[in-house]
Amino acid sequence: MKVTTFGLLAFVIWSEMRGETKVNVGRRRVPETNQRQALTVAVLGIGAVKVSTFLLLALTSHSFDRVLFEAVSAFGTVGLSTGITADLPPGGALLLVGLMFLGPTGPLTLASALALRERTRRFELPAEGRSLADAEEEMVAVVGLGRFGGALALELHRQGAEVLAVDHSLKVVQSFAGRLPHVATADATDIEALRLLGVSEFRRVVVAIGTDVEASVMTTSLLVDLGTPDIWAKAISRPHGKILDRVGAHHVVLPELDMGERVAHLLTGRILAYIQVDDDYAMVKTKPPRDVVSVPLRESRLRSRYGVTVVSVKRQADRRDAAFTYATPDTVLMYGDILLVVGRISDVERFANAH
Repeated sequence: MKVTTFGLLAFVIWSEMRGETKVNVGRRRVPETNQRQALTVAVLGIGAVKVSTFLLLALTSHSFDRVLFEAVSAFGTVGLSTGITADLPPGGALLLVGLMFLGPTGPLTLASALALRERTRRFELPAEGRSLADAEEEMVAVVGLGRFGGALALELHRQGAEVLAVDHSLKVVQSFAGRLPHVATADATDIEALRLLGVSEFRRVVVAIGTDVEASVMTTSLLVDLGTPDIWAKAISRPHGKILDRVGAHHVVLPELDMGERVAHLLTGRILAYIQVDDDYAMVKTKPPRDVVSVPLRESRLRSRYGVTVVSVKRQADRRDAAFTYATPDTVLMYGDILLVVGRISDVERFANAH
């Protein structure tokens, strides 16, 4: 075992005692890979000497200190002996021969093998101290890194989720390599590729493949076969969405269609913001019609006249410090207020377009 190995371990211990997160020698930082290799070589070397010592004690009647000296001397190939070598049985002699061979060549060979075998995981497990349930909730795999999938993966990563991003294009994967920690190139229509990447270990998987309908459906089907508990799939049309739903996707999103409908509502009336929460139910942000201004909500009969409910009001919306507050039956709407209104889509549109 090299002196540099013990020297590196000494620097590691010294840095740990000083509470430093990095190991520096001179003006250079020692990579964590070298630290782990040195620790592995040292532990295995000490383990070999320890096991050999106990085996020699079982084979001979010599004292512990003399047997330990022989084992350490053989491992270090220093040529020193207490004189018990000639009295050892054949098994003991073979142990010393093995230690003399392992000492100079074993750690060096092991270190070289570790250096050449370095492998990077596609994703990381959560740090100790977080519950398994919380960790699983934050682990998301995104398959397909187009505009939708890429934006989704980046936002999930920004929010602190553990994201594994997968795409079939090497060029696309390379473009995300510096922005996402775990990006892989793979054919998502190959179930073995999904298994090797560890996609089956994720509770939530988003299939963001858009243009290739066949790949989208096939990937979703494979995720169902893998038993993924929560599958989100992007569809580019309603027929595509129906197929994904029948294949087994738990949630189907149509971002282009949803955004088109939302913008249409914003363009054709006095609606300032529009969120569809169900097939025929929506929340809109709008201004109060003239006939309900200066009237308490309990007297405005909005539910009987329009079929809507005002849930929140922002007073003097043009002020910088304006904020939404809960609406009560005694709330009086004024010009310049901004309302959050919920109801059936046709009803909230009729309310927002009333004058």
